[in-house]
Amino acid sequence: MLLLELIRSVPPSSSTESACATIEALGFSVGRRLLPLAASPGAAEPPPASPPPPPTLNLAHDLSVVKLLCKEVWAGCFEHQVHKLQTNHRGVFVLKDESFALLADLPNPPSPPESLRLHCVKVLAFPCGLIRGVLAAAGFAGVVVSCDFKSDGGDVASCSFNIRISP
Repeated sequence: MLLLELIRSVPPSSSTESACATIEALGFSVGRRLLPLAASPGAAEPPPASPPPPPTLNLAHDLSVVKLLCKEVWAGCFEHQVHKLQTNHRGVFVLKDESFALLADLPNPPSPPESLRLHCVKVLAFPCGLIRGVLAAAGFAGVVVSCDFKSDGGDVASCSFNIRISP
């Protein structure tokens, strides 16, 4: 898979933080370009870029954009929709993927070694950037995305993404 090759291409001398920042920036760039395509399937070309209106906390709009991300964008990138979407209706969303494709083939030891944990962190930097990029293309600034995966002997491929949209 292309993303795994990109991760391997990061110089080994790079720190984990530097590698994650590079990979997250790639995801952000992809996400900004994907939203127009996902929002208008079948379009030959994405609509011309125009500056998005300043965001306000509009729960209906926020939820519709996140739903589009969970269904169309996620399915287009990772071959299935997000398994579960939760929200507190105040700008915080949690996306749960029970079988994240890029982590599915990794071993599930009772306690993952540090090298496996660092690899998972690098892999998950891309979808974090992708989420931020999609939301940035929808006009949201100041979006914070974090992720977590099961490292306690559970399925490593089960992960969640926490999104905080600031008003």
